[in-house]
Amino acid sequence: MCWLWALSLKWQDPESGTKAFVQKPDPDSISMPPKASTAVKARKDLEEYEERMKRAVDEFYATRGQTPQPSQADIADKHGVKRPTLSARIQGRPSKLVSASQRQKIYPDEENLIVDYLVETARRGFPDTRKRCL
Repeated sequence: MCWLWALSLKWQDPESGTKAFVQKPDPDSISMPPKASTAVKARKDLEEYEERMKRAVDEFYATRGQTPQPSQADIADKHGVKRPTLSARIQGRPSKLVSASQRQKIYPDEENLIVDYLVETARRGFPDTRKRCL
């Protein structure tokens, strides 16, 4: 059986009856999970891709009058973006970042404020639940 009290762990082996205790870790040594950095990296990668896509769309419109006009596939390869996505952007489809920002319920500054508050309270030993946050 296992019980968890304020980050201290007490367990008992049902077969031998042996009891063990694990000391509570130092609160300063607790850090954020690695998933946060993964999400930040994914966001940066998406922003970088969107910048390359913007340059590709700009080049497409800048070369419209040229003879011979470069194909969408050539422009996509040159900028390292996917041709179907480039074609959709040229036809007016918004990017994922723009589309997601239009669906957001709160402003990014408010979101950052809430995240900072939750990280700070968790660091101090009072993690909040999702139910209380919403």
